[in-house]
Amino acid sequence: MVLVMRMGLAEIRKRIELAGLKEKKKYKKMLADLENVLRKIEEAVRATEEFEKKWGWSIEYKESNLEKLIIPIRKRPSLLDRITGRYYSDLALEILSISDREKISLISIGDLTLKVKERFPYATSEDVLKAIELLKRKGLITDIFKEDGIVYVEFPIIFEDIRRLVQLFKQEEKKFITLEEAAEKLNWSLIKAYRVLEKMVELGILVREDYPQRYWLIRRED
Repeated sequence: MVLVMRMGLAEIRKRIELAGLKEKKKYKKMLADLENVLRKIEEAVRATEEFEKKWGWSIEYKESNLEKLIIPIRKRPSLLDRITGRYYSDLALEILSISDREKISLISIGDLTLKVKERFPYATSEDVLKAIELLKRKGLITDIFKEDGIVYVEFPIIFEDIRRLVQLFKQEEKKFITLEEAAEKLNWSLIKAYRVLEKMVELGILVREDYPQRYWLIRRED
């Protein structure tokens, strides 16, 4: 936004050169007022960034709910930020923060983008995807996949979900569980329940029976 307005200043200066004496006075006054606005915007951006650097990761800030009251002033990412990858690194950090803060193990790109936009209002789903790809290359997310045309992101916190399901088996002394039962008992979506169950099969915790579809707990001798 600031960059666009700075470009507008250059256009005003050109018009001043071509304008008559009376018009020049008006243009110059408008230019002075606009420069004052830009200074205040830039000051607000810097102040917001400094505040977030100082307090954004603190326990006090997270527990105070100030994040909901303070709407960060964000400038549109520059071409340089995109080329160097700095913008996507910032988005990646925000994505990890969202997963950790809200205990999210599985989320669609659409829903994740809405959450990211609370702090990065200019972020698009394409930007979020690039940030997710960066996280995947660094091994900071467990998977990204498409189901029924919807792209989902899976975070390492899914292993906490596995522990919850194991506890359910133990508490209810279950031998097997169905997809629908797991989703209902743990208040999960079917897609999340399926991902957790299948991951447990991969880890050798469960074995899948296809007809009827059930997941059996593998009993191990002590």
